[in-house]
Amino acid sequence: MGFYSWLTADTHEPINNRYSRTPHERPVYLLRPDGPPIEERAYEGYGVFGGHRAEIVLATMNLPEDHGLGTTDLFFVGSLLSTTSGVYHTEHPGFPLVASSLHVPNRAVADAIAPFIGGGPIRTPFARYDEPLEAFEGRPPNFLTRHAFWQRAPWTVPRPLKFSFDPAARYGDLPASPGDPNQGYFF
Repeated sequence: MGFYSWLTADTHEPINNRYSRTPHERPVYLLRPDGPPIEERAYEGYGVFGGHRAEIVLATMNLPEDHGLGTTDLFFVGSLLSTTSGVYHTEHPGFPLVASSLHVPNRAVADAIAPFIGGGPIRTPFARYDEPLEAFEGRPPNFLTRHAFWQRAPWTVPRPLKFSFDPAARYGDLPASPGDPNQGYFF
């Protein structure tokens, strides 16, 4: 995985990484709803802010305290919540299948993200968007969404990632930070 980044929630400025031709000369803050912001003085471009992986912070902010997941599974949950949308079979909206461009390593991760797709427990295995599905005559999720057999639906993430260059910014006052199409580097 290469560089990736976000735009700030309040000013929509990109969070440039330190290898960019235009790196930031000021700290950026990963805001949290229940705690002080996490300060990062020189963003490397790989999702780490003040020693904390943004994906793990996202997962931790949204899962119950007794989730029981280890660091690796938390990373996968946060990665899925920050980059993927759920996919539903249109004839069976209560029977969600989640297709992902990322690998879903185990049932614990699948179960952890199930509440975010609004369909209860996931009763079908996860799949990549290009992975043929036996239950659907070998058709991959991309085909099924393209030809209106399925419809994509975004996650419902109650506490999304939010970043700001303002240390006094408040999590509850801002919208989610969108991903940076320039990956914090290409300007």
